[in-house]
Amino acid sequence: MNKIFIISAAAATALPVFAQPKAVDVQSAWDRYQQTEQTDYSVFFNPYASGKRLPILWGFDTAWNSYDNMLRGIRFATPETLSCARVSFQPWAEITEKGVLPDMLQKNLDARMKNVALAGKKLDIVLNLDGGDPTIKEIYGGWKYENPDDPWYSPKEYIGNVVEQGPKWADLIDATAAAVEAKGYKVITASPLNEPDLELNGTPIELFYEISKNLKDYDKYPRFRDIRISGGNTLNNDEAMKWYEYNKEFLDEGNTHQLAGSFDTYASFFSKVREDGKHATADELHNVMEAMVGVEYGMQTGIWWGTAEQARGEFMKASFGERLGYCENRPAWSAASVYRAPDGKLQGFLGCSERQARPSSFRFVSLDGDVFIDGYGPVREYTVALPGDPDGTYQTALQRNAETVVAIETGEDIRPVINGEYAIINKQSHLALGARGGNTANLTRMEQQTYSKGAHQLWNVTPLPYDKGGDFSYFWISNSADGQRMDNLNYSLAEGGEMICYAPGEGANQQWAFEYDGDGWFHIRNKHSALYLECDGGSGTTLVQKERRDTPAQMWRLLDAAAPLEFDAPQTPTGLTATSQSASVLLKWDAVADAGDITYAILRA
Repeated sequence: MNKIFIISAAAATALPVFAQPKAVDVQSAWDRYQQTEQTDYSVFFNPYASGKRLPILWGFDTAWNSYDNMLRGIRFATPETLSCARVSFQPWAEITEKGVLPDMLQKNLDARMKNVALAGKKLDIVLNLDGGDPTIKEIYGGWKYENPDDPWYSPKEYIGNVVEQGPKWADLIDATAAAVEAKGYKVITASPLNEPDLELNGTPIELFYEISKNLKDYDKYPRFRDIRISGGNTLNNDEAMKWYEYNKEFLDEGNTHQLAGSFDTYASFFSKVREDGKHATADELHNVMEAMVGVEYGMQTGIWWGTAEQARGEFMKASFGERLGYCENRPAWSAASVYRAPDGKLQGFLGCSERQARPSSFRFVSLDGDVFIDGYGPVREYTVALPGDPDGTYQTALQRNAETVVAIETGEDIRPVINGEYAIINKQSHLALGARGGNTANLTRMEQQTYSKGAHQLWNVTPLPYDKGGDFSYFWISNSADGQRMDNLNYSLAEGGEMICYAPGEGANQQWAFEYDGDGWFHIRNKHSALYLECDGGSGTTLVQKERRDTPAQMWRLLDAAAPLEFDAPQTPTGLTATSQSASVLLKWDAVADAGDITYAILRA
């Protein structure tokens, strides 16, 4: 600890000019901050400097066609961040009329496009294969076999069969693109196959080549003059370069997933694609780490498999600003970064592989001045841990697909630290959240009430552990007396959905994000619905969830359980007089104990 020379204002006038002030040991805020394990991986950033701009196009996926995934992702990321959506073609019925989908395939496409429309704007469309139906063997050539004894597997006719089937696949993709365009959307990319390395005995690489070659016949498929052909689309990024290089003659885009393989080949794949002058894509992102690394090495389009929650949504928004710092731990398959969002907000992001992570940690280091991290500070550095399997064993229970976002703040209005027992007070009504009737039993509605410090009005708000699994940027809100949690009833995604008390569980409907509004107030957001807590009424008004509005009805303060609830400002003092004082004097002592001591003090008379 530094030795700080302290001179009180009362004693300053009587202090001899060259008297030595008393040295005392002062504990810094960093001494009180709970550090994790030591780490050799540091993210250096200057909170005030300009950063690097790394433009990116973001999208969501409908190969896993889920209304919940799409709606939640759009709410967390906001439609403004989105450029595209991935939509699948299915080899489940043969194209008998060029450019026209059979009814079954049209219905499948309609269901996907209905979810794409939730964005409220015309997103560009990326096409990929959705296999998985046995009719693929009968219609499209028989490479979806389970073993070499499969009757559809014929080594002697294999290559000839691929050449013959290439036009049938091209017709399927073309008819799907035509149906998308008929809905008023633009198709920008088509991937002939998806995760071709996944098959037990291997999809023929020649099939990818033949499909791509056919689609490049613009006399037959004129719309593909303006549609990129994408490859290699592999599950294992170690295999991506093989598929990309073999088919590169007809490719406009390089693409890979990260569910297996080395960090080295994942990063180098994007670099090589960009060196070739082609578009670099990862159309199945599973973690914010994959996005950070991809962006760092040249990825231009990133599409999320599943959905986006707090960390991913905030990263998408921040990526339109400036990257101030980045660090990666390749052996642990993890990464961290610092961004300044377009609105000026500073945030740190961390994540690790869904299936290959080892335990790791990152130290964030401010190069210019103290900062506060989620309210803790002032500090110059802080460390955050990420979980994983110590042996790096593939897809074990210790692989937690962990990711998070932390707030980095400077200035005077800093959010308070959240971790303790509180009453939760509404800004509009000055009422407290409580369980109806003073009963916290399962299914009891939450409402706002006159604050009485009752047990049903006091809540432990605690951060999720870093190894909880998934995005751990959230908090539990548990009753202080019996541990019952605030819960989004029936996992509602609807505006007006009610909040209840319920026994502790693992679901996203019991997890909450706190978004700082300033002056001690927060918006409180449910992880499952991505909607915000609101009580718009008087005492007894039920607690519900709504789209974000910047109104006092959605703003909440965490009042320490021991503190009184006071909203009236103290009266202005009267009868005061002011006496002029002498100016401040800056003194310097010639002798100091050691080089680490502070050698200046200001004496105020």
